[in-house]
Amino acid sequence: MAQRIALFAVAALFVAGCGGSSRLSRSDFVQRANAVCTKYEQKVTRAMAGINPGDQTQLAGAIDKALPVIREGNEELRALKPPEDLQQRFDQWLRIADNEVAAARQLRDGLKKDDAKAVQTAFEKLRVSDAAQDTVARKRLGLTRCASSSSD
Repeated sequence: MAQRIALFAVAALFVAGCGGSSRLSRSDFVQRANAVCTKYEQKVTRAMAGINPGDQTQLAGAIDKALPVIREGNEELRALKPPEDLQQRFDQWLRIADNEVAAARQLRDGLKKDDAKAVQTAFEKLRVSDAAQDTVARKRLGLTRCASSSSD
């Protein structure tokens, strides 16, 4: 269960895209963001693969591997220039992604310290952030591949 929640939450964190100096059209923005989200989802899934869900050390190590990938994806996403009418929502989405990275670090640290309360708190933060990020991605930005349930 812990592995599935961590994989679900961490996979939601990678959000990425390509950028340029001018604003993208809505369709180009959605297409590029979806394509890069798919790429980073695969990378994060590989980083999290093969861990024993009951082994906190393995789970913490997998999060350590996934965090740089997630940060790379977030930076690629920041390079995107969405249409002006999507900018505020896009900025909100990126703030949520940053909060998820912080919660994933807290989860990793709690696992390493065998601190059940810290782990539980971090999981809850990830759950709430993940739901908010999914809502913004799907309903407010039109991104179907940049939500945690995109591969369902």
